[in-house]
Amino acid sequence: MIYVVGLIFILYSENFKNSLLSLRNLDFGKGDSLLNVAFFESDSLLKNDILFLKEILTRYRSSDEVKRLAEYYLRFYFAYTIKSQSPEKSEENTSDFLNYLKLLDNLSQKYVGFQTCKKLLDTMSDTLLLFHGAFLMAKRFKSYNKDECINLLNELIKNYPQTPYSEIASGYLRVIKGN
Repeated sequence: MIYVVGLIFILYSENFKNSLLSLRNLDFGKGDSLLNVAFFESDSLLKNDILFLKEILTRYRSSDEVKRLAEYYLRFYFAYTIKSQSPEKSEENTSDFLNYLKLLDNLSQKYVGFQTCKKLLDTMSDTLLLFHGAFLMAKRFKSYNKDECINLLNELIKNYPQTPYSEIASGYLRVIKGN
């Protein structure tokens, strides 16, 4: 039984990783297809992440944006080394997008604090990036800063009650409180 569970995890990781690698190489068809496979193989928390990724990739769809997002997700989820320029050097992207990339960059670093990431999150106005950034922060910091993560999600739910993301945040909040 343990072997089967381990095999499922390896398959999920490979499909998710390969989808991001395909997107980084601008193979949109293959990347999207593998992302769909990874979605059906994942648990509910990762399903939410994948849905957010798909929506973000729909909104930020230039080749440069997709490639950079895929690289930062590879770094965040799979500890890949990023080859593209740093978020500060891009001129064509919006500040929310740049701050989201900076947040992903910070969350991928070993020694970064909750408040450092929260400051970047506070600069964003795009609710999609704001909520996904908050979920990633909660994943990263829930063991060390559980109360701050709960407060962050509660604050987003209170400030943006009409967005579909607030329902996802409520579900994720229940998971964090349960741990």
